[in-house]
Amino acid sequence: MPRLFIEDAEHTEFILKAIEDKPSVALISSFGVFGGILHDSRDSTTFKDSKENNSRKILDALGEIQSVYMMIGLTTYASCSGNYCIDCEKKFVKNLLRVYAHAEFFNKLSWRMTSELHLKCYLFFYADGSKRGISGGRNLTGSNWDDLSLELDDDNIDKISNYYTKLYKKAMPVNNGSVERVLEQNNISSKSVQLMLNE
Repeated sequence: MPRLFIEDAEHTEFILKAIEDKPSVALISSFGVFGGILHDSRDSTTFKDSKENNSRKILDALGEIQSVYMMIGLTTYASCSGNYCIDCEKKFVKNLLRVYAHAEFFNKLSWRMTSELHLKCYLFFYADGSKRGISGGRNLTGSNWDDLSLELDDDNIDKISNYYTKLYKKAMPVNNGSVERVLEQNNISSKSVQLMLNE
């Protein structure tokens, strides 16, 4: 019977064990990502007061898998006032650049991003034909918010895998051109980007 995971530690333990057993392919989807890499590419896990981050453990472990496909959902821009707001724009830019910085740092993984995604799943496929998966509300963001995940049976892994593949094909690669496209789509001013980069 599939297991239900309420605690983040149980969720993380399931994923790390699945990775330890050496899958040949992994499909990962999350709304946002935070494994300690900041928008300016600094690694916050090296800071003196850094806290343990389960998402970082997962991202580090994924580097051992031959083929890992990462799909990250982006927030859509919304101003607090409904008009131009430099602080809201800077926050949006930071979140977007944080995804880019993670893709650069964990560059063995194949990254894509999209503004039309809220799916969270971890699917693992092994050389012997076996598969493991987990899905639910928990993001790959290092948070320990109240949430849950559910272990998936083979049939649901196949259904989600097919769905994932369609979404992945539509998503943008994480690169400079895609970052610029997202900024343009959200009417983010170059002034906001420059101010944020100068901080």
